[in-house]
Formats: sequence, C-alpha cells, structure tokens
Amino acid sequence: MTPDDRRPDVDDDAPASPALLALAAALHDAAADPSRRTDVLLATPARLAAKLGRRLSSRERAWLDDVLESARAVCRGLNAAEEALATAGAGLGAARVGLLAVDRRGFVAHANDTAARLLPVTPGTRSDMIARAAAALGAPDVHGDAVFREPVSSTRILEFRRVSGSEPAGWACAVPALTLSVTVLDTSPSPNAATIAAALGVTPAEANLCAELVRGLTVAAAAARLGIRMPTARSQLRSVFAKTETRRQAELMALLACLPVDLD
Repeated sequence: MTPDDRRPDVDDDAPASPALLALAAALHDAAADPSRRTDVLLATPARLAAKLGRRLSSRERAWLDDVLESARAVCRGLNAAEEALATAGAGLGAARVGLLAVDRRGFVAHANDTAARLLPVTPGTRSDMIARAAAALGAPDVHGDAVFREPVSSTRILEFRRVSGSEPAGWACAVPALTLSVTVLDTSPSPNAATIAAALGVTPAEANLCAELVRGLTVAAAAARLGIRMPTARSQLRSVFAKTETRRQAELMALLACLPVDLD
C-alpha cells in the first residue's frame, strides 16, 4: 500500500490536535461497526469534549460538528441499507449487493463482503473508481435514483447507487458521509469500434461512442470514459443518427445489436 492509498484522518485544514484526530478516527470506526452505531448517534460535542477533559475552541467545535454529521449519516445509511438487504429474502440481496461507506475522495471506511469481492477494496484504502462514483452521486442536488456505471470488462459493468448521505457544505473531515451500493450488470458481448465503423460507415470517434453506448453506458458516462465533452458526444450521436437513418438511441441500439460481437 502506497502512502496515497492510506486513509487520512482529516483534511489539511482540520484542527491539529492529536486527541481530536484520534477522536475522529474512533467515530469513524464506530460508524462502521453495527454494535457501536448507537454511541455515534447519541454523541454530542459536549460529551466528546468531556472525554477529552477540556473545553473546545469554536473552531474545534465546528470541526467536530462536521465529524459527527458525517459519522451519523454513515450510521443511518448503513442501518437502512443493511435492513433492506436483510429483508430481501434468503440472502439474495446480501449475496449480490455491495455496500460501501466512503468519503468524498474515494477512501473506504466500510465495505461488506460483496463489495470487497466486486471491486476489490478494503477499509482504509482508496479507489479512483469509487472517487468518481462519490463525485457523481455525492452532490446534494443529485436525485436519489441517479446511477453511476463503469465498465470493468467487455461483459461486466459496475453500477453504483447512493443509498444515503451527501457531501455536507464545508465537509472538512475524512469520516465518510456517503453510503453507496454496488452491483454487477452482466452484459452480452458487444461489437467493437472497428466492427461498428466498418458496418455503419461512421468515423472512428463516432464508432468509439457507439461501442460505449451499446455496452450499457449513458451518453454522459460514455463521454467521460472517452475523455470528450458532452456537446461533442451529442454532436457525434446526431451524426450517427443521420448516417444510420435512425431517430432515437433505442433504434440505434437495436441496429448495433445485429452486428457481429467482439468475443475477445
């Protein structure tokens, strides 16, 4: 594990008291532990200050409020998600749905066995993919039904959804406030860009976009994966519509489904 892969305790602008850092880490650990979550939900800055044996400055209290807000969001999210999985019946949900408690930078505080197997991740490590998912799903204005998808092979796509939480304003700590679920979308083998370009007479750039769309990505996700801007992706898609005499994305996907698939 490299230094960048280790979970930091706080951001650089956090109060520099070792006792406060240790307290934040303890809250972080308790939030991920079902038997200790009640302690986090009942905690107050005054009670935590009593544990430290001293009064807190206004800056320390404000920072600790952020820590508590984040930790409570994790507790509520994990409790709700685990309750939902427990009622899914015969362990079906627990066997197929991964649960993650993460912070805004992609550091993992908690991962159930399924999440650890799918990604793989362990508590205390960071993943670029999780950071992208957290950025896409963690903003306060993101709707609850939003999804983030990322291909991991030609036949598998990981789909992330926000179970609870969002990035609070002024979030100044690394204790996570975002709970994500992750599942695998198994996709059939799909035509590659070269096949699409030859069959449909589109440009290589347009073929690359089509190849991502037929794998199940949205236009926005495909644009991000290809490193192009959304206006460029929309322009390319309109060009493909014109060249293939299709009018909607569903019609284009049906046409692409008829092409020879890439089995590599």
